[in-house]
Amino acid sequence: MTWKSALAAVPADGEKTVVYCPDGLPQPDEMAEILAAHLAELRTADLGVIFGPDINCNEVVMTRLARMHGAGDHVSGLLEGKGGLSIDSHGYTAHGMESALLAAAKRLGWDLSKMRATVQGFGAVGAHTASLLSKHGVSIRAVSTYHGALVATNSDGLDIGRLFTVWKEQGDESFKQYEASSPPGTRFVHRDQVFEEESEIFIPAARTDVLAMPGEPQMEKGAKDIMRFAEATGVKVVLEGANHPLTAEAEKYLESRGVFILPDYLVNCGGLIGCWADWVYRSELEGKEGQDWHDRLNDSAPRYVAKVVEKNVPRVLDATGGKPDGIRKASHDLARELRDEFKKEFAEYASTHSIEGDSRAFARDRMDRLLG
Repeated sequence: MTWKSALAAVPADGEKTVVYCPDGLPQPDEMAEILAAHLAELRTADLGVIFGPDINCNEVVMTRLARMHGAGDHVSGLLEGKGGLSIDSHGYTAHGMESALLAAAKRLGWDLSKMRATVQGFGAVGAHTASLLSKHGVSIRAVSTYHGALVATNSDGLDIGRLFTVWKEQGDESFKQYEASSPPGTRFVHRDQVFEEESEIFIPAARTDVLAMPGEPQMEKGAKDIMRFAEATGVKVVLEGANHPLTAEAEKYLESRGVFILPDYLVNCGGLIGCWADWVYRSELEGKEGQDWHDRLNDSAPRYVAKVVEKNVPRVLDATGGKPDGIRKASHDLARELRDEFKKEFAEYASTHSIEGDSRAFARDRMDRLLG
């Protein structure tokens, strides 16, 4: 998360925290209580800690944590109308995914109108990404959720506009109905079929470690064979919507086959930027002109996401000479460079404004300039 923050032009460090619930996922109110206790403990080590939404811990939970436990200064990713921007509903992460693919296509000469894509995880990231890419002529051949997958039976690809509308209304549960009656031009199959369909672009947007080399321990936990996947799909580009969807060895294998892997923290940073924006502008979002600020930020912040990604992707590809080998290392090197720049900028700002340690004031000044 530190390197994703740097590539997202967010002046903060970061890391993941895991809460293990052996009896299953609790309800949102109980989740908020657990996180409140966790936050209190972490604040003894870092007074500036800020929580944000992630897998199984959505904007509803973050909003309840902020409201029920008075933790608003330490929580981001809230619901619209409650001090946040509803980043999942507005597809913040997908805007970065779209911009990354467009930037790579421009730099490397890909014709997106002649490319096919499959999406593993038709949810907050995958559904929005599929919708955006389809508008650039990418044919979406298959999409999946936990309940199953829909595969196109015609050359035009799936009717993503229709599927996206239903998903917006019903969420992941919308796929349950397709088992009995799939939409015209599709067939409903097991969710793992998404790893078998021919496509130039694969978008893993569900969870970590979904593809691994034979013999790796992740295979025992449900990961698919990267060698079989590569042969079956003929994939040319992996656009990582999920965090760490491929093992390091799986990435190396695909690179050896000439596959471009656009790594997670380079391309899926849009949600992080949205969370940062709702934290920085919290007082405005909660004020009398809150709706005006929602509208303003939900217009400008996604454009900021696009600008950040469109700037980073060509720099990374230039560092590799336009070849797939070493894209993750080049991304990491760029992140280190940007982090050093932010630290220097913050030191200069703090000395000028006499607010050493006030990251919110620094972030607000910076975002005001960048967002206009």
